[in-house]
Amino acid sequence: MPGGVEFTAVTEDMGDETTSTGFVLAAFTRYSGQMAIRHSRGEWTYGELIDRIYRMARTLRVQGLGRGDVVALLTGNHADTIVLRYAANVLGCCVSALRRLGCLHAC
Repeated sequence: MPGGVEFTAVTEDMGDETTSTGFVLAAFTRYSGQMAIRHSRGEWTYGELIDRIYRMARTLRVQGLGRGDVVALLTGNHADTIVLRYAANVLGCCVSALRRLGCLHAC
């Protein structure tokens, strides 16, 4: 999968969560041993994905980001983009995904 990320979605009912991020992270925890993402450097389980999300969230918090801040993502289709998006959401940040100028297809 050159340059792309395959995300294996969780489709079973995860129960009632108070936020969409909380719902997703609960699902990741429930299926922590299953493969979540296949990318150019290998595969991550949901457990590995959660670990990366919380490590990134700690890094963002040290940089001063927190609830109410906006994080703009100008990235391609990479596994780390998923990590960054959920890490920002864990801190209560709003995420805005940007596209490169002139990019008509998934870049």
